[in-house]
Amino acid sequence: MALADEDSPVFLPGAFYVVSACLKDEGKITEAFRTGKGVGWHEHDECLYPATERFFRPNYRAHLTAEWIPALSGVEAKLNAGARVADIGCGLGTSHHFDGPRVP
Repeated sequence: MALADEDSPVFLPGAFYVVSACLKDEGKITEAFRTGKGVGWHEHDECLYPATERFFRPNYRAHLTAEWIPALSGVEAKLNAGARVADIGCGLGTSHHFDGPRVP
């Protein structure tokens, strides 16, 4: 499941892409450790962004409608009544393109 089933909530290959992106940023990360200045999200190699999306996508699919939305007071009822949500500035849009079942 963790390595072969892309629909599994424990699918891990996205993590390998994140590591690959960090290796591309090795110089920046090393300098950040030396200076304490850090590396801004916008300063990473551009391959980190789709890697992060691929890593977190299984969790969105597994937990968004089953656990996370129901945990928000009143949100589930509003969504079922037709409320619309804007997912702005939240990565590559995995939650926006989520094609799972409606919240029960």
